[in-house]
Amino acid sequence: MFFTTSNLVHYLLSRGFLLNSDVVNSRLVICDVSRRNRNFKVMINENRGLFVKQIQATNELSMKTMQREIDCYQLTREFPKWSALMPALIDHDAVRRSLVVELFPRAENLREYHARVSALPIDVARLLGTVIGQFHRSMPLTDLTRSQLDFFRRKPCWILSFKEAPESASGGVKQLLRFLHQSPALLERMDRLFAKWRFDHVIHGDLKWDNCLVFPDAMGNAQAKLIDWELVDVGDAAWDVGGILQSYFVYWIGFQRSKQ
Repeated sequence: MFFTTSNLVHYLLSRGFLLNSDVVNSRLVICDVSRRNRNFKVMINENRGLFVKQIQATNELSMKTMQREIDCYQLTREFPKWSALMPALIDHDAVRRSLVVELFPRAENLREYHARVSALPIDVARLLGTVIGQFHRSMPLTDLTRSQLDFFRRKPCWILSFKEAPESASGGVKQLLRFLHQSPALLERMDRLFAKWRFDHVIHGDLKWDNCLVFPDAMGNAQAKLIDWELVDVGDAAWDVGGILQSYFVYWIGFQRSKQ
């Protein structure tokens, strides 16, 4: 069964994550925010909600990445400093290949936030840097057991191997790889980067504005959480930092062009 805004209420009722009173008495709103996966925001009231993710296709890669995210959430239960930086896992369903996590009703991802405010506030950038630093320090590799370490694949970012694009790669990525193969100087520099890749931290692996949430807490103070843990691994912490810097550069370039 693929979820829709129509049948999701019945599913959540059957799993016990919604009560009849939630449907009848509350201001229940379900928003389809699907992209690569089927994603739904279920806003029960102004302070409570659920986020439901279900894979779009039942191919092997999609199922593996979904399972990896579920396993990541379960692993973080043993590391409170890590789990505090992400939504709580509420449920996962192997049959429907879905998971349900905590939703912060007033949250925006950073792409949405910056588009709304049309600025790059320093305090938000500082908060994001603090959260990423806390994440990278939250579980030193020396504190992990052998079985916990075995969860991580220890694979450098695929773009540094640049031999072939994964099946899920976009047309733009494939075009980039064709360009790299036509430039021996760039290939040589990519080889040097590959040789310098370090396995020194647990990393998110896909940090960008879309995967960073910002929202006010009960006291009105800004908080940030990191989401979408499908590519979590042991690797080079600089990759996470670079992903965020890339989001800032892309926004700044677009902003400059809009003024011309």
